[in-house]
Amino acid sequence: MHGLLAVLLMTLAADGLPTPRPVTTRTIDLTEFAFVGLPSTDRAITAGVEQWSITNRGRQLHQVHMVRVTDSTALARVDRWLDDGTPLGREPGIVSTPGEILLTGETRTRTVTLEPGLYVVYCLVPTGHRAGGGDIEQHFMRGMRATFVVQRDGVTRAGDRRTVAPRQSVD
Repeated sequence: MHGLLAVLLMTLAADGLPTPRPVTTRTIDLTEFAFVGLPSTDRAITAGVEQWSITNRGRQLHQVHMVRVTDSTALARVDRWLDDGTPLGREPGIVSTPGEILLTGETRTRTVTLEPGLYVVYCLVPTGHRAGGGDIEQHFMRGMRATFVVQRDGVTRAGDRRTVAPRQSVD
């Protein structure tokens, strides 16, 4: 009976039952003022669960705050918020995932479920310096923001890739 079960299981797998996608592990380093190890907008990644190991290799506090936008109107709202501080609340087309602040040398592991869309990643930690208008400057204002695209099958098609250039800080 045990051998029959093994044959049955092998037959089912051979008949096309979906096999789970392995969890992708990604190492992300935070520096002044960049995210190293995030995917680039040149190549879409496949939707699914990823395990991120995030290390602050900089001298200052840093964080990974992530927003998924589902359309160009939502992207424009996020862009406007990052540019001029226009409040960004709970709005359609924007899914926000706050990030914890990491001390210098600290590493945190984060499991992220990436759904199809364009992702904007940025650091909200203040620099301690005043910007032109007198507001305290934040790390994203110094270039610590990046974008990447997630597709259902990981293939970028014409019209799928949108960037928030020239703000991408990806190595």
